[in-house]
Amino acid sequence: MKNIFIAAICLLSTQLQAQTGKVKKTTSYLMPQIALLNGSSGTSTQIQLVGGWVKNNWHFGLGAGIDYYEMRSMPLFTDVRYHFGKEQKIFTYANVGYNFSWVQDTHDPRFIIPPSSNTVKQTDGLYTDIGIGYAIKIGKRNSLLMSTGFSVKQMGEEYHLLPYSSWVWPSSTPWINPESTTVRKFDYTFKRVCFKVAYRLW
Repeated sequence: MKNIFIAAICLLSTQLQAQTGKVKKTTSYLMPQIALLNGSSGTSTQIQLVGGWVKNNWHFGLGAGIDYYEMRSMPLFTDVRYHFGKEQKIFTYANVGYNFSWVQDTHDPRFIIPPSSNTVKQTDGLYTDIGIGYAIKIGKRNSLLMSTGFSVKQMGEEYHLLPYSSWVWPSSTPWINPESTTVRKFDYTFKRVCFKVAYRLW
């Protein structure tokens, strides 16, 4: 999954650099952004790189990032923005995409229900984010953007249930293979309020 993220960032940056090199007028955009996420599971952060093409007041692009809320993941998504008026200070945005799980080496399961193994498999899910923001011009091509929105992150976990005897007396059932036992699945939907700060490079 780490390779997918790196490849997406490189491809996006290369295409946008080529586009801006052909014309003087800004017909594309690229901006890194950082977000503070707050929901029922606590507060965490998110970093993203978003870029695409500009058509009048519309912005159409792609984005990728790392989401640390509760369970680390890498969202890949489409980015659609509309900037209002001639000065285009106020804008709305909508992101829709997919969350790829990126399990941390020290990740602990959210729930352990005995008797179950410590083998945990994370599953991917939907990613959405909609909101409204304000852009402050810095020079001719650069801007500082601040926004607030509502984001949904869906993921899941799978556990292998073990016979009760293997949980109480592990040494008494050495022949049991956790991979052949019943699998218990949990699906999570994390709803978060997000506050973002972005810097438009061009």
